Amino acid sequence: MYFDLANSGRRRLSTVRTILGAIDGQPPTESELEAMFVRLLERHRLPTPQRQVTFEWSEHESGRVDFWYPDRHLIVELDGRRFHLRNASFERDLRRGALALAHGERTVRFTHLQLTDDPNYVVRVLRSLLAESAAG
Repeated sequence: MYFDLANSGRRRLSTVRTILGAIDGQPPTESELEAMFVRLLERHRLPTPQRQVTFEWSEHESGRVDFWYPDRHLIVELDGRRFHLRNASFERDLRRGALALAHGERTVRFTHLQLTDDPNYVVRVLRSLLAESAAG
């Protein structure tokens, strides 16, 4: 339904954003979401990954990722509302994840809602992936 509204023009897209914001609050911008994630890592004494790393996986597609643990071959991507609004972004993100996997890098994705409503889930998953990578 929101896809039809979004295609009707900017005014309609604004309406969609207002509705989506009312459903689960206004998600932060990309940098705010990343700052929330870094604070979560610090609070739980998790290792700090490299930020905003670009990989050249193919001549047609470069891949900038939010966070990367190079020694663990683990990419962490954070998804705010933009991830859900744009089909093209969704497709690019999935493509980048597949290319990463083909190059030996695993990707885990966390949403704004997971970071705000269930940060312990994010910590548990991340701890498990980091431990698994260290053991393997």
